[in-house]
Amino acid sequence: MNDLTTNLEIQIELEKLDQYLTLDHSTWQALADAGTSNLRELREHIEQEMYDQHRKGFQHLASWTRWLSIKQLAKLAYAIGAKMAARLVGEMDPYFAVKVARRLTPDFLGEIAAQADPRKIREIIRRLPAEIIREVALKQIQEKQFLLLGRFADALSAPSIREVVNAVKDDGALLTIAFYMENTAQLSNVIRMIDNSRLASIVRSGTENVELWPKAIWVIDHVEGELKSRLGNIMAEQDERTLDSLVDVAHRQQLWGPVLRALSVINPRYHRKIVNLPSLRNSTVITELVNAAVSKNLLEETLPLVKAMQRDYQEVVAHTALRQGEEVAEAVVQAAHQSGQWDLILDLAQFLGDDERNMMAKLPSSHNPSVIEALMRNAAKSGKTDLLLDFARRFHREGLQTVVEISLRDGGDLLQAFLDAARDTRNGWQAIATAVSVVDAPDMLRDIGRVYQRQPPQDQQAFREAANETGLWPRLEQALPA
Repeated sequence: MNDLTTNLEIQIELEKLDQYLTLDHSTWQALADAGTSNLRELREHIEQEMYDQHRKGFQHLASWTRWLSIKQLAKLAYAIGAKMAARLVGEMDPYFAVKVARRLTPDFLGEIAAQADPRKIREIIRRLPAEIIREVALKQIQEKQFLLLGRFADALSAPSIREVVNAVKDDGALLTIAFYMENTAQLSNVIRMIDNSRLASIVRSGTENVELWPKAIWVIDHVEGELKSRLGNIMAEQDERTLDSLVDVAHRQQLWGPVLRALSVINPRYHRKIVNLPSLRNSTVITELVNAAVSKNLLEETLPLVKAMQRDYQEVVAHTALRQGEEVAEAVVQAAHQSGQWDLILDLAQFLGDDERNMMAKLPSSHNPSVIEALMRNAAKSGKTDLLLDFARRFHREGLQTVVEISLRDGGDLLQAFLDAARDTRNGWQAIATAVSVVDAPDMLRDIGRVYQRQPPQDQQAFREAANETGLWPRLEQALPA
């Protein structure tokens, strides 16, 4: 399923195409399936064909404008109308065109901008005085021409941006203009020019309006790193009721990819507030979040969010993720391994039942020595060796051999940790005996024997009884040092 970014980028391109073509519902749907890049290519081709037509004639006409005064050219623009004036202005020297624009009304300049070749008019817009830009923008906002304003906003100078932001009181309008901006690098530059209080007001306009919320997320998703964090923090500061409503919108419109990208860079102090919202207790919502994290390669960034969840929420995540099958479970394990977040995986594993633990023990990662070693060392460090013992008895033979080999390193420190845990673990001695029963190498049996002899008598007795059940004891006894 497409996420917000893909869907809204397609929507933007279709709206731009709608300026040149009359799109009925069926045509709109058919074009939507073409994808963003194809739609953009189609739109640019149409623009090129449309504006390149008769270009030589307008270039010839523009060459004669230097013989007319600025006042005469302004009168000519009104006489030939906005459409023709737009074509003519596009072929004039930008410096000269700006002088003419100073004599035209904001209404007429807006009409010219709507008809002009986007490739030609940006340089003129960049040179226009800030006060003229402000008046044109206010008029176009009044007429709700947000697409037009967004397409040319990336050409504005810094003074013009500040002039417009200060003049426009409608935060929702500014958010919508930002949504339609074509140059996302300039979008970041624009946001850097807005102070925190106004920026918070603009973001809030998105969180308070379900129609604007997807646009707010799109903007957050398209700005650069530090700005993404800045905007995400403002979003996270909203009250619980507002955030719950945003989760509902995210669920209905499939915003999870951009939402997770935003949450991954917000200040960690907001994690607990966000991830423990009542709306996130829903297993359907959790399923969508897990699948989005996997499909968008965001698992490493998402795991810290799960760590901030309350235990009952973590339990929902654990069962929901496992229900998605082995592929998702394997992806989660690999993400934890790559990012060193084994402590969280061990926390989640505590909630799993027998069938779920059996599935985890049979994952491809259970064949990976580096994964097994990381799991063992983190289990020993966090005091969860009992949990590892339970998983160890479910491992395949090769996995058990790897477990024993690793446990004997450094003088058998890890094996000692597991023996200590076996006292208080259900079937703990049997789990250890099962693991070491796969050992045939005499040198490894001798190493196991040395660790065994260090144990107190009652532990030796408990282990000996379990080893007898697995058939290990006769071999181990022979290897014991005299």
